[in-house]
Amino acid sequence: MPYFIIDKLPVHLTASNDVVIRRELYGEDNLTISYIKGYDDKFNQKTVGLLKQKYREDRGKFIEDWVRFDLQDSEAKEGVFDLLYDYCAFRRCGFLSKNQNDDYELDILKDYDEFIYPLGLQYYLNLFAPPTKLLNRILNKKSVSSRILIDVNHIIRVKGELRGFVVETDKEFLKCGEIFEVVLKK
Repeated sequence: MPYFIIDKLPVHLTASNDVVIRRELYGEDNLTISYIKGYDDKFNQKTVGLLKQKYREDRGKFIEDWVRFDLQDSEAKEGVFDLLYDYCAFRRCGFLSKNQNDDYELDILKDYDEFIYPLGLQYYLNLFAPPTKLLNRILNKKSVSSRILIDVNHIIRVKGELRGFVVETDKEFLKCGEIFEVVLKK
């Protein structure tokens, strides 16, 4: 899902908020057709207009309903890919890549939806290191410094906002913000 900037606030559309936007823009009868059309410039412009209107109506309610999120259980598992993708784009800090462990993928291939899990149930979050050499800083050349394996089956909760959020798994907390941290559970 795309993210939008409304008055310097990054807004990540969760699946439930995406449905709300589409219902308001296209109506209940055209909801399915709107997903076939996807995310084009016209949809994005209409969405930004609607979000700005909601922001002007009540800033506090807008932040609570549209900027912050608290995804749990299946909603967290299904939404974490889009959220991490948007996090990498917003922070320009990395990218997601497929886990090439074929043995694992063959066992669960039949059990996941490629639309919800485009890289499978296990994928890597690749984080960039800041450039250290002057020439690399000038050229904005980054290199991968860390790879974190994301296993969707272990995701419990995702809470926060695009500027900073926490992914809770059964083993650790992934703190995604200006600085990325992994905190092991005791």
